[in-house]
Amino acid sequence: MNALDAQIFELEGRAQELRGELTQIEKDLQALYRARELVCGPTDTKAAVRISSKGRASIPTLVEQLLKEFGAMHADDITEKLRLRGYNISKQSITSALSRYIDRGERFERTGRNKFALRQAGP
Repeated sequence: MNALDAQIFELEGRAQELRGELTQIEKDLQALYRARELVCGPTDTKAAVRISSKGRASIPTLVEQLLKEFGAMHADDITEKLRLRGYNISKQSITSALSRYIDRGERFERTGRNKFALRQAGP
């Protein structure tokens, strides 16, 4: 049992170290986003952001920006990237919002389980 406890203790310490590093990386990333916007101005997609009825950018618009920037992404990755940009949106809300567009054949497509991409213009 002591060997297991030692492993648990070691991994808990490592996890704590990594959490600290991740927190710093997220702060650095936020600073870079702000700097890019100051230097380059808002991107084309930000300039044309669709606003929800609550005065915020809509989930589909935020996801569209990410997919233009990174290509097809899993819902977990979308959720994390939005969190890094200051949006606290659940994976379920994202998949639900995108599914409505997919069902109508608009804007997004599913490329795998919980994996989304921008819909390709067809012939």
